[in-house]
Amino acid sequence: MFTTDNRQRLARLLQWEVGWVIERSRITARRLLIIAKDRGVSGRGVCLVELLLALALGVCVALSALPVFSRVEAATVSATETTIWELQARVAVARLERDLRLATTLGAPFARDTPLLHAASSQIVLVTRDMQSDAPVLVEWEIVGRSLMRRWGNCPEVVPTTFPHSLYRDSKTMLERVASGRSGFRFVTVVGDNESSLEPQHLGLVERVVVTVSEVTFDHELPGLLERNARLGR
Repeated sequence: MFTTDNRQRLARLLQWEVGWVIERSRITARRLLIIAKDRGVSGRGVCLVELLLALALGVCVALSALPVFSRVEAATVSATETTIWELQARVAVARLERDLRLATTLGAPFARDTPLLHAASSQIVLVTRDMQSDAPVLVEWEIVGRSLMRRWGNCPEVVPTTFPHSLYRDSKTMLERVASGRSGFRFVTVVGDNESSLEPQHLGLVERVVVTVSEVTFDHELPGLLERNARLGR
């Protein structure tokens, strides 16, 4: 993740590289001035050869500075994209937290001791309440491909044994560029266990759900990372 320390370290490195290029330019200019004074150029002007030499050295210094400025620009773009991704991740996870806190089987057509119907490392299914109608709805959160998806539909008459997409009326991509290998759900039980998946008979033990989302990055960039936990039905 692009923490404050990482950004400051990168800024200091780029500042040092830019300073080095500028200092080399100053040294080159001083040397040319000394050579000109030794040859008495100040009294008779600068000859064509010396002018071409100074121009060539200036071009070399400029070319050596280009990679530095390219790295500065690339680092700025990467940091900006990561910041935007982290803001989007906070919005998506806040919605997930709300679904978890509102989770309940009150009003559901079936009797069950927990609103959590499925708990896996990449997928959770629960019964929660619709904010507008206050009716029970079936909600699924899933990390699939490089996206965090939210689906919802009417609460079924009986507890499903499988959860095909045909159960849901609506499907939305809440967050993109999600690294599936570094992202997922964990489930904290009343006895303190921290599990990545649970069997159906153990779903009633879940007290909190921990979600971790990490950003897909390229070229060894530092990824954005967000981790939150919310109590189930509280």
